[in-house]
Amino acid sequence: MKKLKALTIFIFVFGGLCFVLSGLMLSSLETNLRTWEQLQLAGSEGAQRISVETLRTGIVSQSIWYLALGLLSMVSGVGLFLLKEWARRLWLGLLVVFAVASLYWFAGDCYQGRVLELDNLIGYPITALLIFGMWIYFTRQKTRNRFVAAVR
Repeated sequence: MKKLKALTIFIFVFGGLCFVLSGLMLSSLETNLRTWEQLQLAGSEGAQRISVETLRTGIVSQSIWYLALGLLSMVSGVGLFLLKEWARRLWLGLLVVFAVASLYWFAGDCYQGRVLELDNLIGYPITALLIFGMWIYFTRQKTRNRFVAAVR
């Protein structure tokens, strides 16, 4: 039971961090866009590839994703702590979303030749282990019985 409670706290904190990241992305949006414009005016080669509007769209859409995933993770964390079956199913669904997103980012890194960078060599295996480990833990019969017993 202690492992389950520790995982639910981890899930809630993870969701909170995603939520905070979303807020930081939105709060620094205008500063980042002004900096990008200055880089373009200065003739920076990298800044010429992406327009300010494309950058704005990307930052806003990613912050909305972080906001949604953060809120859903926090709700799931609270529900899991209270042993609610809907929260277990929600978290399993979020694990699928995280796995698909990770595969998408991994494919992009492969395409751009960044797979062998240190953050990717460390990050992707850790992400895969967390997703796989939590999936195994939350789908095993012993864990499922705790949620079913809480319903009765």
